[in-house]
Amino acid sequence: MRWNPNRRRMIMKKSVLFTVVLGLLFSSSFFGCEHKKESAESVLQKLAKITPAEAKTLALKNANGEIIEGGLELENGLLIYSYDVQMPDKVITEIQINAKDGSVVLKKTETALKEAAEVKESKGIVSEKEGEAKTEAASGEEKAGEHEAEETAEAREKSGATFVGTIPITKEVNLNSLAKISENQAKASALKLAEGKVEQIKLENENGYLVYTVRVKYKGDEFDVLVDAGNAKVLGVEGE
Repeated sequence: MRWNPNRRRMIMKKSVLFTVVLGLLFSSSFFGCEHKKESAESVLQKLAKITPAEAKTLALKNANGEIIEGGLELENGLLIYSYDVQMPDKVITEIQINAKDGSVVLKKTETALKEAAEVKESKGIVSEKEGEAKTEAASGEEKAGEHEAEETAEAREKSGATFVGTIPITKEVNLNSLAKISENQAKASALKLAEGKVEQIKLENENGYLVYTVRVKYKGDEFDVLVDAGNAKVLGVEGE
């Protein structure tokens, strides 16, 4: 039988087509199962009871101006909406709204700080020259502090760290011997943020710090809440 070159090309095409189809069938993206890591804010949003719209309304009730920036964040272990509001006189007021119950956590304005300084000076606590000297010193310290903070933030970004704990881990040690809080205390802190059911807890080295990773199931989703093993403060949360 004489070999037909066209037949050979046809067989090769079918082979390539079969390989492509097989690859698609076993591809996770073909089935829509490709795992995409959630953004930090989307994870936090699942834990909030107050919506962004409600939080903005509450913020503007306490500061009659225009919101120029802000959003949902975890600060000092508390889930909050933090907004910078520009007042009619151009003064910026920071408003923090508890994302769980809508209460005002913080209201701080530049004017309030200036008034406090003026009251202190008017009482003779700080003389004019002392005030100028302290202002210059504070300015120098502020610049040095900003530079140091930038270097620290840059170093943390390079190392992949997203938080700072109270118990650094620099060598291989028995982690249990370093923890200053119990598992129950860590669970209690985690459940304040994610009010669900604790499924697992473990003590581990996370980004160079000793933390309890508490896995909580809340409204059908699973969250890993990172709790400082030194002071029970919630350092972060990750979605599963």
